[in-house]
Amino acid sequence: MSLSIPNSVFPSALSNKKDYSLVIPDVHGSVLSLNETLFNTEKFVFEEGFNLNDIIFLGDFVDRGRYSMEVIEQVLDLRRNYNVITLMGNHEAIMLRALVTKDFNNIFAWIFNGGFKTLVSLAKHICPLFESLLLEMSKIFKTGFKRSHKDSFFDFFVQNYSDFVSMFDEILADPKIISFLSHLQLSHYEDGNLFIHGGIDSNFIESRSFTVENWLEEMSLEFSNALQMALDGDFTLFNSYDTVSKSSGGTQKASPFWFRNKDFTGLSQVELLITEDYFKVAGIDRLIVGHCVVDEIKRFKFPGGTSVWFTDVGMSEAYSTFFEQGGILIPKKLSSTKSKVFESEVYYIDSFGFYSSLTNVVALES
Repeated sequence: MSLSIPNSVFPSALSNKKDYSLVIPDVHGSVLSLNETLFNTEKFVFEEGFNLNDIIFLGDFVDRGRYSMEVIEQVLDLRRNYNVITLMGNHEAIMLRALVTKDFNNIFAWIFNGGFKTLVSLAKHICPLFESLLLEMSKIFKTGFKRSHKDSFFDFFVQNYSDFVSMFDEILADPKIISFLSHLQLSHYEDGNLFIHGGIDSNFIESRSFTVENWLEEMSLEFSNALQMALDGDFTLFNSYDTVSKSSGGTQKASPFWFRNKDFTGLSQVELLITEDYFKVAGIDRLIVGHCVVDEIKRFKFPGGTSVWFTDVGMSEAYSTFFEQGGILIPKKLSSTKSKVFESEVYYIDSFGFYSSLTNVVALES
């Protein structure tokens, strides 16, 4: 049973109102906070006389929270009333790799990174016959999801391999899962804003040998092909978009899924200038990202004025610490690209119904 909210109780769009997009960062299986944010946003735009046209999700719909399937259903339901843009996050990448490859190390990586609750949620709705398998599996991790449990889980996985294969195949064959995964994008560009899960720099762009003039379009097309290949079982191209940075425990330059705030602040002056040149060629004034939890929305500035906005303040159900998760309302057409104008026209709305303009955003510390 879905926990999705009913159709909007507020009037639909009117042609003479200002159009806004709602940006929602990492949801992490927290459908209750998501629904509260959506309701409060609809209420706010109605009271202010705005139109809500687009909803842009920055990725990480799944894992950690208990209601990943309900989140997916809600996202699909929203397509009936809005233009919904869904970006892939590192948690969707981890989940996809585990479900498709059925490789033990990939599955353990998913479980270790909060995937067990997602697997329970998916199985409950799609293949409930496997709930007893997951109940037995939960006993291995009764003291928490630790690397020390890997050997015990391996034994359990080998003993029940055919059941895991059948369960994953049923999940991947579900029409809602197919629709959700196949619509994921790497990024979304609109009116000077580039929306992306983690971030991007010149090191990644140049590693893919895109042309300078059309790198953004070529990257989007390549990722679309990479995703389709991955869904068909070939991760050769997808691997280039799923490399973990040093700041996340990896050994390589960060890919767009895994780019963190430390990767921005760790760029050299030369790398900052080259990266900003790529942004200027593509008409990008600012990046709007999720991925890294911050205690409040923060901003990082490049030497030439291009900025990065960190928006993930943490869905409250997915973390033990209390956060006021919400979304950001951005006008479809800015009256100016200048930062102060942008900040005054943008609103943050949390899941409790409080809102504020972003006129005093704190700078990200190095």
